[in-house]
Amino acid sequence: MNWINFLAFFAPLHVFAQSAILENPDIVWAAYITQDWEMDMPLSKEWDSGVITVKHVPVHHSGLSYSSPLLADLVYDAFMSGKLPVYKDPECTIPEDKYLDGRIDTIIHYDPVTFEEKIAFAYQEPDPERQFNYWRVRQLVYYNKKKAKWGTEVLSIAPVFHNKRYDDNDYPEFIPFFWFKPSNQPRNLQSENIPLAKKTFSGATEETTIFLEPDSLVKVTPGFEHPYQHYVEVFANKRHAVFYDSRMEHKLSMADRKNMLVNRDSILEFDPETYETSIEVRPAKVKSDHVTQLRLVQIWAWDEEKSKLYIWLDSVAPIYLRDPSAISGSLGFPLFYQKVRR
Repeated sequence: MNWINFLAFFAPLHVFAQSAILENPDIVWAAYITQDWEMDMPLSKEWDSGVITVKHVPVHHSGLSYSSPLLADLVYDAFMSGKLPVYKDPECTIPEDKYLDGRIDTIIHYDPVTFEEKIAFAYQEPDPERQFNYWRVRQLVYYNKKKAKWGTEVLSIAPVFHNKRYDDNDYPEFIPFFWFKPSNQPRNLQSENIPLAKKTFSGATEETTIFLEPDSLVKVTPGFEHPYQHYVEVFANKRHAVFYDSRMEHKLSMADRKNMLVNRDSILEFDPETYETSIEVRPAKVKSDHVTQLRLVQIWAWDEEKSKLYIWLDSVAPIYLRDPSAISGSLGFPLFYQKVRR
């Protein structure tokens, strides 16, 4: 993902309607997060942007089929056909005009006879492939103490286009084209109704980092200001909890899990009498203050039959920073993964 103009992780509370999830007493930590994701790009560039295409097949219409690897095309076609309800606001309360399918540009010209200035308006058809640069995702991220699991609720999403005008800081402006509601229910990716599915890894770039100690929260139970502390206790002591290695390939045994919580540092020792050096390996516990970020692995899947986007949480990993003063997620690594089962 390229740099992004803004990353308002924790939006003002009035922007969102109160989620029923927050009323659950088992939810002890929660925050609203807004991020801009770049999804439509060449496959060769996806990995570095934290995106992987997991499915892409042709879409069928009236006996004809065409293949588009772009989510922008699929969403825009559904919008133009009137199958996708869209809204003007991120709360999805004000319906958008279904014919909002272009932009009006102001053109100034001169009458060759009178030399008077004339103002004309020209209609410009949008080009989703080039204009829908990013996708603005608003969601609730929360921690459930009883289940010792993280969760998400995606509230709304908008294709974002690049405004060529620049502000005082010489940054381009990214403007939502319209808002719509995705579904949070997982889908079977083998379904023939799913032509396109992608997996996203937050924290792959600085712009998609999830911080565990944000500036603003919507719910914090005393003692859970840093929920990783409880999370790692479950990781180390609860046998019934299932966790996987940092590659999300192998299930970790209790012995594996306990050993992972102890790093071993190589210390170079110098003997002043013999002038010999030796290497001593000493255990050093993984410090919780080095775990300041969270990686969310989410699946985005488009259902062509229902003209609906599905986004759900697939797995979660705490990110360990070698240098806790750094803010870039790329400087850290996942300690372990926990798959989200529904």
